[in-house]
Amino acid sequence: MSSNIKKPLKALLFLLSLCCIVGCTPIGEAEPPETVRITESATITTTTAPVTTTVTTTTAPPLNKRIEFLAVGDNLIHTYIYKDASERAEALGFTGAYDFSGMYEGIRPLVKEADIAYINQETPLAGEEFGYSGYPQFNTPREMGTNLVEMGFDIINIANNHMLDMRDDGLVATIDYWDSQDVLQIGGYLNEEDYNTIRYYEYDGVTIAFLSYTYGTNGIPLQDKYELVIPLPDDETVKRHLTEARENADFVFVSFHWGFEDTFEPNADQMHYAALCNEYGADVIIGTHPHVLQPIEVLTNEEGKETLVIYSLGNLLSTQSYYRNMVGGLVTFDIVMTEDKKAIENVKLTPTMTYYNSNHRELSLYLLEDFPQELISTHGAQENKYFTYDTLVEMLDVIPEEYLNFNPTE
Repeated sequence: MSSNIKKPLKALLFLLSLCCIVGCTPIGEAEPPETVRITESATITTTTAPVTTTVTTTTAPPLNKRIEFLAVGDNLIHTYIYKDASERAEALGFTGAYDFSGMYEGIRPLVKEADIAYINQETPLAGEEFGYSGYPQFNTPREMGTNLVEMGFDIINIANNHMLDMRDDGLVATIDYWDSQDVLQIGGYLNEEDYNTIRYYEYDGVTIAFLSYTYGTNGIPLQDKYELVIPLPDDETVKRHLTEARENADFVFVSFHWGFEDTFEPNADQMHYAALCNEYGADVIIGTHPHVLQPIEVLTNEEGKETLVIYSLGNLLSTQSYYRNMVGGLVTFDIVMTEDKKAIENVKLTPTMTYYNSNHRELSLYLLEDFPQELISTHGAQENKYFTYDTLVEMLDVIPEEYLNFNPTE
């Protein structure tokens, strides 16, 4: 065979071997997206057809949170109140039990409607083994706690001047009770680590930090039987707590049991801690203890940070002797969180009124605007001759008009 024939044959054999190795496209069929071609210089090149990818993007809805918060003041359970609750339970056939629920019907719908509800439970719930008692050293039946939870309260503050009425054992028992309920207990701390562990409450993706302090415990000291801590405020501790809370929460609320009893204006201590909390970024201060209403104001620091300060909400339920202690405040506001802002809006205080008769029974809470004026003549606090509906309304003068929600029926 001549050399002129061998060269084409070798070339043909080479091409056939390549087809066996890499595969060839059959004649008459379109090339697949990826092909291998032999060039004159025998260089292998790969070409890939363009790939069209469709990307579907989902735009998150704009952040728009609005949470309704409600707060009430001192739930101060005197002996008359739990005796009335005992008689109500017995009338229902529950001997040896206590039913407080009917006393709160006047505010129940508002508490139920709120997204988050706060109360200062002024008296310990240490348990029956401590014996039930009223003023001056309280211990309240735990049915009160059951009724408050059922009503819709979520945040229970126990840092107040009566928290050691049943001494260390009673405080531990009260803490254990509230920690067993579906609520956030603030103000009761088993040890230093517990005290420095900030309480957070999350609702609808919004996190609120709660701090709690009391001015004292009526001179009753800890017995050092446990490692309990009474949250007595000092500047450095409050600053440290606020700084940590600010870093880990969307909002910071501070509960302060402070001020002088039966005074309608805040004292120097209240004003000092209000300014301090504003400086360190608190959003809301809820004040309790004076047993009467005190003003509401908004403080603004040098950086433009605003703090809503409710100096005192007065009493919720009590059988104190004077009409001034019968008017309390139920405050509501919106916690707002959007793409552009975090704010406290729509602040309103709705006055409440406690009624009890001359036998200290028939305990009932009303909205003051719905309080039947004819009940004034039978009220158990009627020993004060100046007790009229007008004198009740006059106590609202301490609340700025922009925050007052009061529309009495004629």
